[in-house]
Amino acid sequence: MNKILITTVFTLFILLALTSCFSGMFEIYKPHFSTNDSLILIKIKQYTGIIKLNPKDAGGHFNRGKCLIQIGDSDPYRAYRYNYYKKAKTDFEEALNLNPNAKNIDTAYFYRGAAIFKYEITEDKYEAKVNNGANGTGFGKSFTTIKREKELKKAVVYFNKAIELNPKYADAYFQRGVCDEKTAEMIDDFTKAIKFNTNYLTEAYYKRGLCKFDLNNKDGGCEDIEKAISLGSTDAQFAKIKYCK
Repeated sequence: MNKILITTVFTLFILLALTSCFSGMFEIYKPHFSTNDSLILIKIKQYTGIIKLNPKDAGGHFNRGKCLIQIGDSDPYRAYRYNYYKKAKTDFEEALNLNPNAKNIDTAYFYRGAAIFKYEITEDKYEAKVNNGANGTGFGKSFTTIKREKELKKAVVYFNKAIELNPKYADAYFQRGVCDEKTAEMIDDFTKAIKFNTNYLTEAYYKRGLCKFDLNNKDGGCEDIEKAISLGSTDAQFAKIKYCK
C-alpha cells in the first residue's frame, strides 16, 4: 500500500513540475531542448501527457508544436513520413484558439505560419519523389501546385499577423520574404530580416543577393553573396561563380 502511495505521489510531482515549467504560456524556445532527437521525442511524449491531462493546456500544445518542428527540421523525410509538420500545424492552431491573448502570441502566429510553410514544402518535395516526379496533368497548373500556393498564402497571413504584433520580428520577415511573389517585396522583407538580425541571416543575405541579380543589380547582388559566403553559405559560393565573374 505504501509503495503504491509513494509511486502515485512521485508521478503527480513529476507532472506538476512539468506543468509549472510551461504554465507561463508560450515559453520562447531555449537551448534546454537538446539537439538529440531521442530527447526531443521524450519532450514530445511529456507534452502529450500534459495535454491528455488537460486538453485545454495552450502552453502544452504550443511547446509540443515547437518540438515537432525541431525534430522535423533535423530530418525532413522523417517529418514527411510521420506528419510532424502537419501535427505541429494542429498544435499551434489549438494554442491560438485556446489563448488568443497570450503574452507571446506573436510567436504562436509565426510558428503556425512556419508549420504551414514547412509542411507544404516537404510534402511537395517528397510527394514528387513518391510519384516519380509526376505532379500534374500537362494542362496548366496541377491541383497540387494550386493547393500549395493557397496554403503558402495562408502562411503569409500568419507571418503578417506576427509582424503586426511585433514590427521587429526578424524571422517573420525572413519567412514572409521566402513566400513573397514579387522580387521587390522579397528584397524589402530580407532587408528588414537582416536589419533586425534574423536567425536565418546567412540565408537572408544569399536570397537577397539572388533577388538583386533578378533586378540586374549585379554589384549589390555580389556584395550580398560575398556576405553570405563569409557567414558560411555553400550555395552562395556557387552563386558567386555563376553571377560574379
